[in-house]
Amino acid sequence: MFIDEHEPMEIELLLAASGAVRAPLNLDGQADYFWLDVEGNKRQWERKQLGEALSDLAAVEEQLNRYLATCQELTLVVEGVGLPEPDGYQLYELDRYRKGWKAGYFVKGQRLADLYEGWKWGLRLAGVSVIETANLDM
Repeated sequence: MFIDEHEPMEIELLLAASGAVRAPLNLDGQADYFWLDVEGNKRQWERKQLGEALSDLAAVEEQLNRYLATCQELTLVVEGVGLPEPDGYQLYELDRYRKGWKAGYFVKGQRLADLYEGWKWGLRLAGVSVIETANLDM
């Protein structure tokens, strides 16, 4: 397994048992994580923060389309916690003691929740698996 050089060190530590190696994957036109499965199929995972995805769904989709053309399986991992509001999306982050959540960045956009749900549905129809997780640990 290969991990892009810009990914957090915590993830490399979590994947240490798999023999993961850091490499400039993004510079090479690959997603954040790349490996060959037992059948020789190319598999890639792209990791995005929820706020990053919500801020520019079109840019993330364009990036995923490039990766989709280079592998047999592509997965998008969206990391973060947010709640839809009438005028955008309220994002939350763990407090400094990692015991509770506090309000963080707010992404403005009318009907952003509807757009985001439809966007994920469209990605799945195009063959991209979508996984949502609260943070690196979950």
